[in-house]
Amino acid sequence: MFTKHFSPGWDIRRLSTNRGSAGGVEKEWNTVETVEGKLRPMGADKRVASEREVIFFTHRFYTRPTDIRVGDRIRKQDREFEVKSAVDVMEMGRLMQVDLVVVE
Repeated sequence: MFTKHFSPGWDIRRLSTNRGSAGGVEKEWNTVETVEGKLRPMGADKRVASEREVIFFTHRFYTRPTDIRVGDRIRKQDREFEVKSAVDVMEMGRLMQVDLVVVE
């Protein structure tokens, strides 16, 4: 099965917003879960078109289904990616496909 090629240590990070002690807003990326997965680079011109928008992504990440949301970030070591879409492939609860762009 495809999941035997997964590597551990991929952090799912989510932006949290809190009120600071001085009354300002503080934003911070926090790890919500660490998963196993496989990253695959896509061609530079890869596009996915829907009826309303065109989503560009640079990488595709595969993992077991988990709570990954659009806008989250996936990080391993010094590489970080923003989640552009996340779907349970074939809706069978076995494999999640996540489209990403590199965060620079």
